[in-house]
Amino acid sequence: MRRWTGCVRTGCPRPPSARFPPEGTYAAVDARTKKLTALLEQRNAQAAQDAMGHMNGVMLYILSLAVALLVAAVVAAVVLQRRYLAPAGVLARRLRRAASGDASAAGPPPGSGRGWIGRLSEEVEGVRERLAMSQRESRRNEEALVQVGPVVKGLHEILASCEEPGPGIVVAGDVRAAEGLIAGDYLGAVSLPDGSTAVFLGDVCGHGVAAGLLAVRLKSVLTVGLRLDTDLDASVRAVHQALADEDCFATLAVAVLDPEHSTLTWVNAGHGEPFLRRADGTVRRLGTTGPLVHPFLEAPPGNWQIRTVRFGPGDLLVLSTDGLTEGRRPDGEEFGEQRVSRVLANLDDPTPTAAVTALYAAAERFDVDPGRDDISLLAAALASSHNYTPGRRTV
Repeated sequence: MRRWTGCVRTGCPRPPSARFPPEGTYAAVDARTKKLTALLEQRNAQAAQDAMGHMNGVMLYILSLAVALLVAAVVAAVVLQRRYLAPAGVLARRLRRAASGDASAAGPPPGSGRGWIGRLSEEVEGVRERLAMSQRESRRNEEALVQVGPVVKGLHEILASCEEPGPGIVVAGDVRAAEGLIAGDYLGAVSLPDGSTAVFLGDVCGHGVAAGLLAVRLKSVLTVGLRLDTDLDASVRAVHQALADEDCFATLAVAVLDPEHSTLTWVNAGHGEPFLRRADGTVRRLGTTGPLVHPFLEAPPGNWQIRTVRFGPGDLLVLSTDGLTEGRRPDGEEFGEQRVSRVLANLDDPTPTAAVTALYAAAERFDVDPGRDDISLLAAALASSHNYTPGRRTV
């Protein structure tokens, strides 16, 4: 068949034979097209199968990776819980218990090991041990305070108590400490075998617990010495011997009142001169008879002289420590011995109790600083004639 080769530009019409190809040609094209289509479909199916396989592999990889990450997260959580969170939780609980005062838990938390959590555990354990030690010390201190209260009161009673005096003698006194209840002053009265009564007032240098404990010892020594021997010089030497190992000194005044012979015998070892108020209201002083009691000073027999004066009805003996006579108010003015004499001279009721009460009241009105020194007073007199009979004791 001859192909049409006419000029396209001239627009000449095709011959009929050129417009419609032979019928066999369409069948061949159609067969070839179907073949190509089948081939394309086969290739597309293979490509889709390959893509599906690739996608399945990717999904499997992603799933495996997710499982691995999940397992790693679980393992990490377990490790974190055991090595860090659990010990940290134990530490937190112990810290809360320690903050609330409970130090019973002992030992480092399990799994603390080394590293910062281990060091923190050691620090917490150290805090717990120190807290436990502090609690034990606090309990001991509380127990000591419970024990100390009665002890302090007992020591004060020892320092300020007077035994029942001998017949015909009335005694009153008090010890007021500058700090708390324990003073470095001590007083007492001792009934002697011959019917007379010894009264005394001592002052240890300083004040507070140390001075108070020494004062208790000196009072015990003096009381025993007076009971065993009425020689006043020997009694003072016994006090001197008790101070042999001490680095301090003491003053002491002892007087023996004999109502049967109306006498007052005294020894004064460097103490403030006692006041003797006569029945007519006049006041005189009983001077020192020897040096103060000091371990560095020798104390041979007769070192403290003994003196005697008349002591009859209406007379009043008052012993005081320098906490009263040398007491000062805030502006610096001293209470002074003359003021003590005036208070005693103006007594309407010259009895021991009235004298002690009046002197303490005068010190308070004068505004004597009570924390500067201990203030102690002891007064003694013969019992009223209508209350006194031989062999009868009046306190």
